[in-house]
Amino acid sequence: MLTLEDEQIKCHLLYGLKNFSSASDESTRQILKLMNVQLLVLHLAYGNSEIVSYTVQTLGNICAGPTEDVSSVIEAECLPLLQQLLNSSQNASLQKEICWTLSNITSGPETHIELLINSGIIEDLCDIVIKSPYKNVRFSIEG
Repeated sequence: MLTLEDEQIKCHLLYGLKNFSSASDESTRQILKLMNVQLLVLHLAYGNSEIVSYTVQTLGNICAGPTEDVSSVIEAECLPLLQQLLNSSQNASLQKEICWTLSNITSGPETHIELLINSGIIEDLCDIVIKSPYKNVRFSIEG
């Protein structure tokens, strides 16, 4: 379904995935069974801000689950795309969602934290703390 060209349908689908993935670990597992996480991650680079936002929120919900779910998102190469979004977006709401997703990743095993450190994304979070308005700073620290 995520291969559809119609942006409105894609938006509705991602909105549904975001909501469904927040329901329970079991609903998240069903999503992961039925779809390719890498295809979902690729939507982080999509030009439509609504699609990107729903994608980040869905990934954040998946990363709030068991370690194997978080690992599947990391293995789909989400970190470079999240880092790029964090650095390029002026949208405070999107930056907040990225921080929450990263926070969910850090609640996993030490290897996940090491991946975040090695990716350089922690330095980028520090830059947000130093350079951004208070609201963004709070989100970065909470994340």
